[in-house]
Amino acid sequence: MPTYKGNRGNLLQHWVLVELIGLLRKEAQPLGRLCFFDAHAMSPFAVRSANPGQTGPEFDIVAANLPGQRSAYEQAWHELSQGRIQYPSSAVFVQHLWQRSLHMVLCEADELTANDIAEWQRTLPARIVAELHRGDWRSRLNQGLPSDASAYLFSFDPYRFDRHGPPATLNPGNMYPTDIEHVGAAALALEKEGAPIVLQLSTYSANNANRQTDVVSTIEPLLKTAGLELAANVRADGQMMSMVFTRNIPTVVGAGLEQRFAAWIEQAT
Repeated sequence: MPTYKGNRGNLLQHWVLVELIGLLRKEAQPLGRLCFFDAHAMSPFAVRSANPGQTGPEFDIVAANLPGQRSAYEQAWHELSQGRIQYPSSAVFVQHLWQRSLHMVLCEADELTANDIAEWQRTLPARIVAELHRGDWRSRLNQGLPSDASAYLFSFDPYRFDRHGPPATLNPGNMYPTDIEHVGAAALALEKEGAPIVLQLSTYSANNANRQTDVVSTIEPLLKTAGLELAANVRADGQMMSMVFTRNIPTVVGAGLEQRFAAWIEQAT
């Protein structure tokens, strides 16, 4: 059965994601269509891992006190934690909060997880297109994205970004500089004038001499060539961080995200 970790990484990724959805709701055209691309889609029906890691107790505290600090994230989680949804996936958060026309491209290589996503697909209203790609996100991104969206939201949450790679044997769960170039090329291909683009890239490990500052200094110039500016870098600790890049949105919109997340997690846990 598909599992989710249930630790600080979930809190970081989805607190930031929910804030970004709120940002795009303000920036996108009224009733505009959002295209959401998720490189590693989680099962909507995943269950808690038996080994959530050292930060698992933080997740437990937040989960037990919903809606807690009444952040947009906690309120959405509280509303969604019904029936089979133990903890919402990114796609579930997006579908719940966007409440407009939506085209989701959900990439998932794991068969059981993809089967759960397919089951959830069948429950969605007609205004939502949920396209499931059973395989590596790289092959789907090569096919291009819908050109009729009013805004685009990309989500990448690899195990880690390896600025030294790729190695001889590629780990598809990681990201490498060539992948960032790939993502930048896809963003450049979205030529609709003025359409806001937000890209969230979360990493959970600083292994293999990947200091966070070195990771940022590697990724930022590669995405800048595609017109994507670093708007925020939200750090949960020395391992976990979530970088936010934007195009056609004032970069000041990300100001304060890191400080607000730090204040929220301290109060919530």
